[in-house]
Amino acid sequence: MLCSSLLAASSMLTLRVALRSLSRSPGFTTVAVLTLVLGIGALSAIFSAVNAVLLKPLAGVDTERIVKLWEKFPSHSGYVRARTYREWRQLIGDVFDEVGGRQYGNPNLSGLGEPEQLTAALVTASWFNVHRAQALFGRTFLPGEDIAGRAKVVVLDYGFWMRRFAGNRSLVGRAITLDKQDYLVVGVMPKDFMPLGKGWTDVYMPWVIAANEMTGFEVVARLRRGVTMERARTAIEVIQARLAKAEPADYKGVTTGIETLQETIVGNSRQLLRLLLAGAALVLLIACANVANLFLARGAARRRETEIRAFLGANRRQLIMPTLAESAVVALIGGGLGLLAAAGIVRTIAARLDNFPRAEEIAVDGRVALVALAAVVFTTVVCGIVPAFSFKGRRRTGRLVIAEVALTFVLLIGAGLLIRSFAAMRQVDLGYNPGSVILGFVAQPEDPQNRREGAIALWRGVRERIAALPDVAAVATSTGTPSGGLSASFPVIREDESVDKAATSDQPSASTVIVSEDYFKVVGIQLRAGRAFSAYDSLNSARVAMVSQAVADRYFGGAAVGRRIQLPSFDFNVTSVGKVGLYEIVGVVSDVKQASIRETARLTLYLPESQNAVRYTHLVARAVARDPMRLERSLRHALYEEAPQLTIGQMLSLETGNAYLTRESARAMWLLTVFAALALALASVGVHGVISHAASRRTREMGIRTALGARPADLFRIVTGEAVRLALIGAAVGIALAYAMSRLLSSLLFGVGRADPATYLAGIALMVVLAAVASLTPAWRAARTDPSITLRAE
Repeated sequence: MLCSSLLAASSMLTLRVALRSLSRSPGFTTVAVLTLVLGIGALSAIFSAVNAVLLKPLAGVDTERIVKLWEKFPSHSGYVRARTYREWRQLIGDVFDEVGGRQYGNPNLSGLGEPEQLTAALVTASWFNVHRAQALFGRTFLPGEDIAGRAKVVVLDYGFWMRRFAGNRSLVGRAITLDKQDYLVVGVMPKDFMPLGKGWTDVYMPWVIAANEMTGFEVVARLRRGVTMERARTAIEVIQARLAKAEPADYKGVTTGIETLQETIVGNSRQLLRLLLAGAALVLLIACANVANLFLARGAARRRETEIRAFLGANRRQLIMPTLAESAVVALIGGGLGLLAAAGIVRTIAARLDNFPRAEEIAVDGRVALVALAAVVFTTVVCGIVPAFSFKGRRRTGRLVIAEVALTFVLLIGAGLLIRSFAAMRQVDLGYNPGSVILGFVAQPEDPQNRREGAIALWRGVRERIAALPDVAAVATSTGTPSGGLSASFPVIREDESVDKAATSDQPSASTVIVSEDYFKVVGIQLRAGRAFSAYDSLNSARVAMVSQAVADRYFGGAAVGRRIQLPSFDFNVTSVGKVGLYEIVGVVSDVKQASIRETARLTLYLPESQNAVRYTHLVARAVARDPMRLERSLRHALYEEAPQLTIGQMLSLETGNAYLTRESARAMWLLTVFAALALALASVGVHGVISHAASRRTREMGIRTALGARPADLFRIVTGEAVRLALIGAAVGIALAYAMSRLLSSLLFGVGRADPATYLAGIALMVVLAAVASLTPAWRAARTDPSITLRAE
């Protein structure tokens, strides 16, 4: 007991001595603390994102047992057909507790002032049961409410309920009008119910899955307790094999997939987060090396004191404790302030991670605080133990600077490769001109008779009214745009081919888009051969189509105009597929990159709206001015004047809409460049400190050199040469590290290799310039050394 008390008293005394010592060196303490604030703050902020996206389970009940199921076709994957969904539901009770389906919709809310287009999750009655979700007020859907003919009901998302109805609880039990039909509000979901992400849904509506449903949809299921992923995968594969045998025309070449819902949501973000976490860890290591160098310089200044204490009988522990205590104090202060800084950094990062999974959940919590504490302990050891064991300060400080430069070089090369990749992406010909184009989604209500004549006239009237606006250069309507839209695809079947034979082959399908006559002019897609659609292509004329260059090359040897293809028809409500008919190809247009910047030959079929109008479309307008978003108000007003029952959803420029093509690389580039800038700043401070310390210890040498005839320029070169030498050695070490670490960037690089010589040479040059600039001040002081004063002091 007495020993414990004495030890505690000794520790407190050592801590008080450390605090007094640090307070007498405010410059040293401030620089050391700020350096660690940068390192620990960056690491804590990035770990906050990793924690929210990768480590925390999804909100809800046993969400680790919720899985997503899909079918994979030769040309695409991710969606499930109605027949497959019904078969998978047979596994309830054996493999799954429940299976549910979901699709998106955009109903128009009316009767409450200006109409508003909503984002709806069209879900089966079982969907809420999969998530074990209960309503905050009212209820969710009852079994059978997703059957045709049942009463129309709707459940509101919490955010939409608060935004549009100010949290009015009496709304439950009343009706709202969606697409000209009354829906009874039966419930409001809790605030934390966000399985689709924050702000993605306004309302939940029952989805009636027709027997001949042509629209693919997403399927989620809840695994029964004790059922493994492998068993579930085997079960759905057995069903798929049975379907392929029974219906080869529809299931040949189709496979299935299953993964946890969290894995689905995380997607490709895992690699980016790992990359950023590695970058933050490097910044912390550089910060630790910097502070260790400061402690080495401080230890060298107190070397005589240490030697006297050792001579008087102090053991190794007693010699280490003062430095260790000082490093602990600095690390604790730096860690605490770094954790506060991380809270601010997190808000900046979240703002840059638009459309990033679970970005709204990124926050500093207890787990992040534990990581910051671990960083404090690590920093204490590195900054306290290493200098304490060092009696050859100059050599050790040089090694630490080399390590700093090497780690900085890694971040610098990573940022450089991403910058060059992003620049290469921006130079790619997308096949269209996104500048000055604005677009927005519009949906008409379903027509009970599936008539499209009225829709053709309505869309034409809307275009004519918008075209009359003075700031509009051209306008069109289209079910799909280069940034996405209504998803439909069919195999390309030539006139002389068997429909059954083509359907059972493994050939990819072509995206099918319904457009008005001026669509290609508005978007800037070049006509390669033949003609574009015209007003003469009507319901009473022969069926026509246009194709992308990839279709013309793959199926017609480049000569597609005048040839005919077989395509099924689909109704105005886009719920079922009709008979196959012949369509004459009248034009060929350039390929468009839509799925990826790396896409080489996208197969696309275009059909004229005047023959195939459906209830969904996009208004696409090219502005006279450079900024197309100035048209938003006038476009909304024009649509309201022509069709008061309709409204446009969120409008955006085509340049914003296609940002996903480069978003992942842009995010990584921006964040890694920030880390590289931090590392450069820290390395610059480190080089400056080490060279200043080394120059001060060589004052006598400089005085002797001057006395023997050395010129100031010679002394200047000696000091800067030492800094450049350290930078070159560090860069040499960094080259190997950077190449090894660049594997993390492989999927983000475009048009540049991991060993790009220009990037590495630029990195080396930048590190040399940085070292030379950082050494200017100590080199200038060395060059002005007065030998008489120096030698007299000796």
